[in-house]
Amino acid sequence: MQKQPFDPVAVLHLFPRFQTREEYEEKTGKTCPPWNPSRRPKEWFDPNPIELFIGPDGSGYTVYDRVLTGKPDAAGAPALTRLAISVAEASTVNIPPKGTGATNVPGADQPEVYAPLKALSGTQVLVYRFGATVAVRNLDVVLDGEGGGFQQADRDLLKAIAAKLNVAG
Repeated sequence: MQKQPFDPVAVLHLFPRFQTREEYEEKTGKTCPPWNPSRRPKEWFDPNPIELFIGPDGSGYTVYDRVLTGKPDAAGAPALTRLAISVAEASTVNIPPKGTGATNVPGADQPEVYAPLKALSGTQVLVYRFGATVAVRNLDVVLDGEGGGFQQADRDLLKAIAAKLNVAG
């Protein structure tokens, strides 16, 4: 499969996300923990969180280095921050009921706990796309209209010609 100029931010997630309770159960084979309206929605879990420090409440905490903030940085790009979270919270999901009959679920309107991300490579940056959706821009893939006016179709055609003529391309 040919690399694309943009990928969904999901390619950087450290852990799988589960959009529904049913998806969690289907993919993990476990019963989804009950929805807790006193906690923020959380669609991911760390199966082995590492306790890095003890918080003021006596609980063990872990830290993830890259989590979206939900706001742009000074340059207008999606901003990242660190997330310190209790080991107990990191190791479980909190997925509200969704679907038919699941309207006005108490607590489900809170901002979700964003999923930790892998480090960006040297050829990746985070960008906003349509509707303020965060995406990964692959800088090593030329966008149509860049690169001297050649479109992707032109580059593909030139590669095919070079292959047919058995010349380096």
